[in-house]
Amino acid sequence: MQVALALLALDCYPHGYLRLGDALQQMEVVEVAYDRHALSLIAAALLAIGLIVGSFTIAKSVEPASGTMIGDANCDGQANAIDAALVLQFDARLILDLGCREVADVDADGTVGSIDAALILQLDAGLIDFLPAAAREAIAAAIQATAETLSIPEDQVIVRSVSAETWPNGCLGLPEPGEACTEALVDGYRIRLKGWLVPLPAPTPPSPTAVPAEFLSWRTNLDGSQIRLEGIAIP
Repeated sequence: MQVALALLALDCYPHGYLRLGDALQQMEVVEVAYDRHALSLIAAALLAIGLIVGSFTIAKSVEPASGTMIGDANCDGQANAIDAALVLQFDARLILDLGCREVADVDADGTVGSIDAALILQLDAGLIDFLPAAAREAIAAAIQATAETLSIPEDQVIVRSVSAETWPNGCLGLPEPGEACTEALVDGYRIRLKGWLVPLPAPTPPSPTAVPAEFLSWRTNLDGSQIRLEGIAIP
C-alpha cells in the first residue's frame, strides 16, 4: 500500500508539484503554495485506496510517545504516505481519530486536514526537507532574536525562508574569537527574516520600498535553543 501511494503522489507532481511557500508567516501560520487540481487528485485517490482496503474503522487513539516525529499520524515511527492517507480519511470523517493526532498538524495551523496530508507526501517523496511544525520552536527563537536585535516588536518581523541545514560544529559554524566548539555535527535551520523598522500601516500591506526594513539570517539547532546571527540576508 505504501509503495502504491508513493507512486500515486509522484505521478501527480510533474503536473504542478506541491511546494512549501517562501514565507512562514509569524510563528504559527504557514502559507503553502500548491496546485489545487493536483491536490484534489491526490486526495481523491488516497481516499479511494482507503476505502478499498476497508478503512471504515475507528482508529484507536494512543498517547504519542515522547519524541514522536512530526507527521507520524499512526505512531509507527515514520512519516510517510500511509500517514497522509489516514489524515485525509480523518479530514473526510471516514475515521474518527488518529493514533497520534497531536503530531498530524504538520503546518501548525491548529487543524488536521488536506494541507497536512500534502506536506507529509512531499516529505516522503523528498520534495521538502522538513515539516513546518518541526521548525516552530526555532522560528520562534529567530523571530524573538530579530526583534531584540532591531529593537522592534515581534509583530514587525516576517519570516522569509526556512531551510534545513547541518552545521559543522557546536558553534553552528560561527565561532566567536577564541571560542572552543564541540566537533559534532548539529542539525538545524537557516532562517531568514525581514524586520520592518517602523510600524506597518494597516490594513493595506506596504510595498517593498515603502517602509525601511532589515533582513537578517540566523543559524539555529533543531529546537532553537542555540541561535547565532549569520549576517545580513539578501532581500
